[in-house]
Amino acid sequence: MLGGHSGPGPALWISNFLHYFEDMRAASIKASEQVPQATTQSVTDVISAGEERTNLVVERVVAEMRPKYGSWRGFEAWAPLNTQAMLMHLATGN
Repeated sequence: MLGGHSGPGPALWISNFLHYFEDMRAASIKASEQVPQATTQSVTDVISAGEERTNLVVERVVAEMRPKYGSWRGFEAWAPLNTQAMLMHLATGN
């Protein structure tokens, strides 16, 4: 397998990445169900509350995935960004 940033690697990485994103999807759904939606009045409050909630969900997902994937190079930098993308995918279907 030829990765985008890390050069050639064994084909095992294809299944590793698949499992990573399957685990992230499951953890994202679980965390999204556990972190309550805030009730707010103004548009500014809704945006702020949404960002806070997203940050809490991301923190939970990364913490849940860290024992299994935390040793991967770049995990701490990329897992939060991957989780944000996963949350967008779950919200929009894209």
